[in-house]
Amino acid sequence: MAVQEISMDAGWKFHIADKTTLSDAVAVTGWRWKQDDKHVIDAPSLGSQTFDTTGADWQVAAIGQDTFKGRVGFNWYRAVLSQVPGTHPMLHFTSVDDTADVYLNGVHLIHHEGWNDPFDVPLESEWKDDRPNVVTVLVENLTGPGGISGPVSLGNVLEAVAAVCGNF
Repeated sequence: MAVQEISMDAGWKFHIADKTTLSDAVAVTGWRWKQDDKHVIDAPSLGSQTFDTTGADWQVAAIGQDTFKGRVGFNWYRAVLSQVPGTHPMLHFTSVDDTADVYLNGVHLIHHEGWNDPFDVPLESEWKDDRPNVVTVLVENLTGPGGISGPVSLGNVLEAVAAVCGNF
């Protein structure tokens, strides 16, 4: 079998995506968390506005707090989002340790892998203008500390440039 070599500098140009800019951004606060290593809670029930997180097994979660304390497993995080003006609401996560599945109103939007790696979550597909929106995040900790380790902000997309790669 013949080996074919392809030069990657043959007319290719790469552009690193610009950082997404959010207008009217606000910090997401009021996070509550609960351990759920056996997956007894499901995302649709957590996404309900009437889901009760006031019980003793739900705790206040501070951004940067190590809620795992070295335990390998899963924790749910939940917050009610404020309304933002505009038609393209987005969440910006500065850091989650280690992986995260993000849901809005019980609907899965994104799976993110990579601790300490900022990421954005477009909310437009499930955003409700007529009622509060509930974000839930299932964080998996693989080793060491874990949780929502950096600030989370909610805003409206002002400018976003997708990564572009290809022949120009």
